[in-house]
Amino acid sequence: DRAIPDGYYRIKVQQIIYKENDPDMYLNIVNGRPGWKRADHGVDLAQIWKFTHIDGTKYNVQNMGNGKFLHKGDSGNNGAYINFSDAADVAQIIAPFEAMNGQFYISNEADSTQYYDTGDHNNGANSQSALKYWSDRAVDGGTAWVLEPISDEEFEEISANNEQIDLNYELKNTLATAKRLYNQNTTYTYGD
Repeated sequence: DRAIPDGYYRIKVQQIIYKENDPDMYLNIVNGRPGWKRADHGVDLAQIWKFTHIDGTKYNVQNMGNGKFLHKGDSGNNGAYINFSDAADVAQIIAPFEAMNGQFYISNEADSTQYYDTGDHNNGANSQSALKYWSDRAVDGGTAWVLEPISDEEFEEISANNEQIDLNYELKNTLATAKRLYNQNTTYTYGD
């Protein structure tokens, strides 16, 4: 069986303008939707996707940052934004290009002639965008992706780091609130 093994993956943009000039672009969460953005602050759970093989080239694909699944577009039309779902109710199609160069294209069983594209890339000037449907696919194009496996051990380490980052933000916010409340409720006197 030549299926992609079940497990954790990062999905890297292979559009040539990014591949050659800004290669750290990964599938991620952008404004609450599936999207891509630069991974310039290291690896976090929003960049990790759990693949579960269903049959053939069909998979359930779950984001580890929000626990949601890749779903389908707002409509079956070119340019429609891709959505998340709470349940794995639309199988994702992940297949290699005929060139067998290590790149894959992604679609879904509901709209299988539309492919997940980098969308609003602005000819390489943008550093993030939500995914959109595109009615064509091409090697080194906006619909080309590479899968980077993440071992269970790496996943556990990323999870632990993610929890620490969350705790750091929580502590920073709590200290800022405490400082604001202290200053708000303290009478300051000046001079003798």
